[in-house]
Amino acid sequence: MRIKFDWSNVEEFVKNTPSLKPKMEYMKGILGSVGKYFGDRLKVESPETYDFTGVGDCYGEFAPEFKNSLAQDLIIQIKPYNESTGWFAAAGACYLDGENQRPIVGVFLLNFQHIQVSDVNESWITQTFIHEGMHVLGFSGWFFKQKGLTSTGYFQGNPNYSMLKGPKSLAFAKEYFGCDKVQGIPLENGGGSGSQGSHIEKSIFPNEVMNPAVVYPAMISEFSLSI
Repeated sequence: MRIKFDWSNVEEFVKNTPSLKPKMEYMKGILGSVGKYFGDRLKVESPETYDFTGVGDCYGEFAPEFKNSLAQDLIIQIKPYNESTGWFAAAGACYLDGENQRPIVGVFLLNFQHIQVSDVNESWITQTFIHEGMHVLGFSGWFFKQKGLTSTGYFQGNPNYSMLKGPKSLAFAKEYFGCDKVQGIPLENGGGSGSQGSHIEKSIFPNEVMNPAVVYPAMISEFSLSI
């Protein structure tokens, strides 16, 4: 899979705050590793080049590359922030391929306020943005609902718990737990709108990369892959 990160908006942002340049260069290295991780492991059906000229803004940001046809399968724009907030990363898809509905343009929201340039942090931050990359690829409540993969089921005493019931993930869950009565994979119901429905339930999958609070080390198990 050919992934390109577009840094044009970040570079303009950093011009006004030069002290952020080391953090930008640090994150370019981090996301280079993330792009290689996905690029080496995923295959997609796509033409030799995509015509991105019809793409407008992605979360309010524009990329110069969208004036061209590119030999890329996915462009991820980086939208910069430098604010004292409780988050430092978020992500989502913006445009889908017209034929197979696969995301071809997405965005990473990056809050520099919480980035500390350190070799010690590299593995954890890389893992966090692998998590965010999976959101761009379709691991989100919006996609689940669009594909008709969610319903409700009984979990932890709640008969109306939100469940992921895709055929592949449900079949794997039944096999893994050795139980044909499994109704689905519980989706996270705690936290705010950024957590609920777009992650799997942390109490059941505490080390899974797609639970709402990325832990280290996290696993990308067959649950995430089947989803």
